[in-house]
Order: sequence, then C-alpha cells, then structure tokens
Amino acid sequence: MLFDKVAMRPGSVTTVAQIGSKWIFGLSGNPSACFVGFELFTRPVLRCALGATAHPHLPRSKAVLVHDIPNNKRITRLMRGLLEVRGSRVLASTVGVDKSGVASSLVQANGLLIIPGTGQPLHAGEEIEVMWLERPDEGHFYV
Repeated sequence: MLFDKVAMRPGSVTTVAQIGSKWIFGLSGNPSACFVGFELFTRPVLRCALGATAHPHLPRSKAVLVHDIPNNKRITRLMRGLLEVRGSRVLASTVGVDKSGVASSLVQANGLLIIPGTGQPLHAGEEIEVMWLERPDEGHFYV
C-alpha cells in the first residue's frame, strides 16, 4: 500500500497500492469525490503508463477570487470552480453545490479551487492556487 486516506476533501478516503507492476486505486463512492481522486491520482498514472512524458498532472495556476469563500475547515478542500482568463489574470469563482455526492456542478466546472485548511475565510480579490480541468488556451477537457 502506497497510501490510505488523503488530507483533502472531497476524496479523503482515496487509497493507492501497487502489487508488482499492477496499480490499485480505491476511490470514493461519492461521484464528485471519485472524480477528484481520479483526476489527482489515477489519471496521471494512466497517462504515464500510456507513454506521456510531460505534464501528467492537471495544470495549475494562480487565480484571483471573484467572491468571498467561507472557510471554517482545517483540511484542504478542492472546490469546483469556473476559471476565466481576462487579460493577464485568471478569475476564479465557485459553481453549483459543493457536496461530494452532487455531480451536477461538475458539468459547469472547468477547474478546482484549492482552498487551504487554515480555517480562515477567503475574500474577493485574494489570490489562490487552482487546477485546470480544461486547458486554458483550448476549449476542451484536459487529457
């Protein structure tokens, strides 16, 4: 077993193991948590196994928050977000319901907002780190 559980929400129950050359991924049964676990842990391994030599992980950038985000959690959260490039800046806002059992807001999201587990609210205008589910220069899903 490489690890069992991750300090993040959604997807904290993610498990990854390897037996010889075989990989085993235990992902959450909740749709959004499963999606996040797949994008962060499974897809990069699959990309490398299929011969990708560069950038197996989701691309990251900095973004400026469009609105306040309450943050009373002491664990890193990955919130579904809408990322928009405006000039030289990336603007970030949350989309839809942010519960791990709700998949409908994934349709609207083109990124994940990385909300640190500080327990402190984030305010409009603050810069945060984000992960792109779509490449910012193209209009399709990151693969």
